Amino acid sequence: MIISAALILLRMASDRPETIAVTTSITNTTVTTTTSTTTTTTTTTTAPELYDIPLPDELQLYTINVCKQYGVDPELVFALMGVESEYRPDVISCTNDYGLMQINRCNHKWLSDKLGITDFLDPQQNILAGVYMLREISKEYSRLEDVLVVYARGPGGAKKLWRKGVRKTEHTKKVLERMSNLKRREV
Repeated sequence: MIISAALILLRMASDRPETIAVTTSITNTTVTTTTSTTTTTTTTTTAPELYDIPLPDELQLYTINVCKQYGVDPELVFALMGVESEYRPDVISCTNDYGLMQINRCNHKWLSDKLGITDFLDPQQNILAGVYMLREISKEYSRLEDVLVVYARGPGGAKKLWRKGVRKTEHTKKVLERMSNLKRREV
């Protein structure tokens, strides 16, 4: 439908010397035609596919963009959200973990200072905090299992488990399983 509209505008533009630009955030389609120089440029980039999870499209797109900015796998983040909060942005655990990504209160100060976060129950700020933490943890630990243990237990808690020979926790297994079971939404 959007491509058809763009093609109609291209046909209409053939009689006019002005430039016509069509942009849509859903498909990221850009069509530019300049007839005075007889140059036509068409760029089409498909928008990221969304997942069949109970998270609004806007938050899925926001998550994908933040993950791209920080070099974190969005499927990891969506799986982690599912395990941590069941995609509920307003949940606070009995251990003082907040929001979609269950950011523990012990991390609030440094994340606020670093990222300017003011509300850990705000979904976008919470996602930013969680993705940033994953990126920072990934700088020190290359194994995904280790990253997940550090995310859930903190570096000290993770090292205690590792000294006991525990490399993969139930939490880690749940996140990896949910990650492998993520499904793209049918369009």
